[in-house]
Order: sequence, then C-alpha cells, then structure tokens
Amino acid sequence: MHYPFFYGISVFFSALFFSFGAVAVSAHSSTEMRSVGTFDQYQVQITQNPRSPFVGEEVAVSFSITDTNGNPIPNLQGEMLVEKLQVNQYVGQEAQTETKTLHTEKVLTDSSGTVGIEYTFTEDATYDIDFQWGSDVEKESAGIEIRAREPASFFAAEELSKRIWFFIGILLVGGIAGAGVTFFLISASLHKKK
Repeated sequence: MHYPFFYGISVFFSALFFSFGAVAVSAHSSTEMRSVGTFDQYQVQITQNPRSPFVGEEVAVSFSITDTNGNPIPNLQGEMLVEKLQVNQYVGQEAQTETKTLHTEKVLTDSSGTVGIEYTFTEDATYDIDFQWGSDVEKESAGIEIRAREPASFFAAEELSKRIWFFIGILLVGGIAGAGVTFFLISASLHKKK
C-alpha cells in the first residue's frame, strides 16, 4: 500500500499550522519596561502591561521613582493623568496635537517608590499616561504614550491582504517540503521493491 501522498500532505499542513501558530504569538501580552531618565534629582522607570493593548482591555502602568543612587522615593505626592492625543494638523514636519484629559487622580508612591494606574481605553487612539510631581511652580513629569487598537480579525479582508505574501511564502515552503517528502517516500518505496 502506498501512502506517500498522505505523508506529504501531513507535512504540508503541519508546516502551515506551526507557521500560523508562530504568527499568533505577538507582543500583545508581553510587558514593556522603559527607563525614562533623570528628572532633577529623580530617576524614573515605567512598566506597562500589556505592551500593545486592545480597546476595552485593562492596561497597568507603573512608575518607579528612585534617587540618582537608585534608592526608592517613598511617599512622593503627585498626580496621575490619562490624556487622549489627537493630531489636528501637520505644520511642516511637526504634528500639532491636542490633548483631552480623561482621568486625573492624586497618588502617592509606596514604600518601594512605585505608583501605578490601571486604565481601560475605550477607543482606538493614542493615549498619554503621565505621573506629575512637584510644586505648581516647578512641576516634573514622566509619561508614556500608548496606542490602544481594535483587535484585528485574522481573516478580515484587510488583514488577509496585508499578509498575502506571507501566506504565499508559507504555501510555497509547505508545498516544496510536502513534494520533497512525497518524492522521497515514493522513490524509497520503488527502490525497496526492486
């Protein structure tokens, strides 16, 4: 009985399946940590999870404040701001943005010098989350821009058109691998009979 065709088909679909599985793993669920730098006498490190949030998904952002020697700054009073950014026009190479404040909250760093916020974005847009501290006369601020996006359907027409060359490549690689395995199995079975 000859089954080389079925072996080739199984190799082809295995390659196709594992390739799509690799594409499905994305930066969405990972955590991003950024070292923002030194502000006056403080250093700020920002952590965001998930790194690439969907609309309607809760995002956790924390700010770790230390002195220049790396010692945490506990009980630092400040304000957390969530703003929606909107580009109104471009002037030369510069984008003129307008901000709309969505949320403000008085906060205090904990004993490890960390303060955080959990927020759910309601629209596909770019947002800015800032932690501000200091007096009204001399305010310091550190922040992060976050792009919240609608989850894309893998099989939506616009998503498929973006990935057409990827699909063609996977089909070619899988087809060549399947044909190679099939040829090998057929020639091995014919050689065995002689």
